[in-house]
This record gives sequence, C-alpha cells and structure tokens, in this order.
Amino acid sequence: IHNSPDDQVETIDVYETASGDRIADDLSFQEATAFQSLTFRDGTPDISLAPGNSTDTADAFASFTLPQLQDGGQYIVAANGILPGNSSDYEDFERFELVVKPMARQAANSSGNTDVIVQHGAPDAPPVDVFETGEGAGQLLDALAFGSFTDNYLELPIDGYELAVRPDGSGTAVSRF
Repeated sequence: IHNSPDDQVETIDVYETASGDRIADDLSFQEATAFQSLTFRDGTPDISLAPGNSTDTADAFASFTLPQLQDGGQYIVAANGILPGNSSDYEDFERFELVVKPMARQAANSSGNTDVIVQHGAPDAPPVDVFETGEGAGQLLDALAFGSFTDNYLELPIDGYELAVRPDGSGTAVSRF
C-alpha cells in the first residue's frame, strides 16, 4: 500500500532488491497492489522503493529489509510517512517507513462477513478513534497510533457501514469512509 502523502513520491515503483524484479509499477498515493506471491533471490526480504517510472533499483530512494516475513506467510506492507529532507513542507510529521502486518487475510473468516483491518497512516495526525456511524455500532477503535494496524480484524456482517475517523478523544470526524 502506498500511503505516503509526500509530494516527492506521488508514484513509486517497488523492487525486490537482490534480483531487481519490479513488484509494483507506478503505484499512486493510496493505491495498493493485489496480493502477490514473492520469492526473494537470496532468501532475505529486501525491498527497494524508487520514484514512479524508474528503470531499476539504482533509482531507489529507500531500501528496507523486512525480517518479519516468513515463508508461506501472508502480509500487508504499507509505506507511510515523509521522506527525510522533505520535512520542511510538513508540520508535525512522521518519518517514512514500511509497516508490516502479518497474518493478512484475502477473504473473510466467515461467510456473510466482511473482515476489516485498519491502519493509521496519516503522518501528521495524532492517535485516532474509529466509530461506525451508519448502523450505530459505535466506537470500534480507540487511540490507534500512527503506523499501527489494528491487532485483529473487525469481523462485521456484510452491510452498509460508515466509518468516522476522529482524533483520539474528539467528537469531530476528520474523515469518513
């Protein structure tokens, strides 16, 4: 998931560093790839990120080793934050990082449900609360910090939900989904 609002990286290319294989091409802000099965050439999950339209890993602006990845595991990886050296354009920002969520799901655990996972990726926002306001389910999450995924999936019956994101302890939504 490309979740960095940094204007220096409006689109990114993602590479497996050792082989130079491109994993994602021209991934835009708030865009995600489909789940992919990856094999890392030397067995080490090294990822390089380059600006969109790059030609190879030589164009990379950042590289990461993701030691959390295990053979056969399913993961969500999100790029969040602001690149070093670009902080003057942003106030109260969080630095650029990759965040890994293990035990990712490609389908709900129960038929008739939608399993939802939430990740706080706004680099200039405080911890947030998430409320469901369409069906009246109330508060679903409390004080989710930047970079964090929820520990567990919210297993919700399929329905028309509206999620409101609020700064922790605030009654005012800053975003709705």
